[in-house]
This record gives sequence, C-alpha cells and structure tokens, in this order.
Amino acid sequence: ASGPASGRPFREEFEPLADPVLVEASELLGLDSAEGVDELEAQLMPRTGPSWLRPLQRGLMQLSRAAPSVRRDVFVPTGCHLLLTRLCDAFPEHQLTLADFRYWSPEGAPRPSGGPPAVNAPVVQSQSETGGETRDWNGDYLAGPFGEADVMFATSFEALGKLYAHASGGRSGATVSTADFMQRHARLEATTTASGYNPLLKDFVNQAFFVTGEDGG
Repeated sequence: ASGPASGRPFREEFEPLADPVLVEASELLGLDSAEGVDELEAQLMPRTGPSWLRPLQRGLMQLSRAAPSVRRDVFVPTGCHLLLTRLCDAFPEHQLTLADFRYWSPEGAPRPSGGPPAVNAPVVQSQSETGGETRDWNGDYLAGPFGEADVMFATSFEALGKLYAHASGGRSGATVSTADFMQRHARLEATTTASGYNPLLKDFVNQAFFVTGEDGG
C-alpha cells in the first residue's frame, strides 16, 4: 500500500466486500471464486504465438496461483457494468458498437506486495510537461501524477458480453476482430498502401469490436 510516508496523497487499503455495485459485478462475472478469477485472467492473456500454446500457458498460470497464501488482486469492471446498465435503461432500443483493447503486454502490470501481477491490471502512462515523451508507470495507478496520468484497462469481451446480457434483459452481442470489422465496414481501397499493406487489417491485433443488432445477433 502507498501512503503519506511515500509522499503520495492516496493509499490502497483492503476492506470486506460490501459495495453493492462491486458485489453484483463480481457475482455476474464469477469473480467471487478462484475459478472465475482464473477465467478472467485467461481471457486477458495476449493472443500472440500459436493457439496450441495457450492451454499450456493457462495451466502454468493456474499452477503458479495454487498456493492458498497468495493474495489475488483483481480489478473488477464496475464502470463498464454501470455504463451498460444505465445505457440499457435510458435507451432500450439502442444499437451498440464498442471498440477497445483485448489485452496488454504482460510487462508493466502492478505487483502488489511484490507478488504476481494483479488480474485485469491497467496500463498507467503520462506525458512529459513539454509533450512528446510518454512515461510508463508500470501499472501503478498511485504513482502517476494525479489528474494527469492515463489509467487504461483492457476489456475482456467475454465478460462484456455477460454484463451486456444482464443489463439488456438477455440480449446478445458479437465480438469481432478489428480486421473482420474493417473488412465489413471500411473503405479498404482508401487505406491500402502501394505495397498492398493495409494497417486496418494487419495492425490493431490486440483490439476488437462488440456489436449488437443486425451485426451482433
């Protein structure tokens, strides 16, 4: 935890779970169990390398968490839960298109008490006073300059689908890769380079779209 002794105005404390929004979001996503936390962590793993390697990576990850004395810190997407709930209440006939990052690099996640990275940890970055230079704060949202640092969370689109289904009364959506979305909707001839390379199809591999309605089912 960070406190006044470190010169920071805030500190991190742990209290019994009581906040109703946090309780509801945790229950909806199964984060009140170790298995649910493992599932969320697996959903946010980088999707680089061969697909056959991911089950092995997930198994090794779970083994590393097997010690009962290891505390698991989890960032729960309560803001996403509230946004979807209020959106569906205010605009029940909406059509939704959301885009976000699916995962971050495993480097830079905060390691509370020197332990393993927190699950669903953010990337924390700020710009220099003169601009043009980005400083990465290694995921420590308490270390970045107050009111100036960007605190950015990746999105588990599997969790997003569960929260949306609850908020919308059972409606569903679809998660599509950026390349698939751009194939369907972008003017690819306008963004293809002379070499044939198209950044809309080849870049942004760690991003995805969540769509409802005609595109989402």
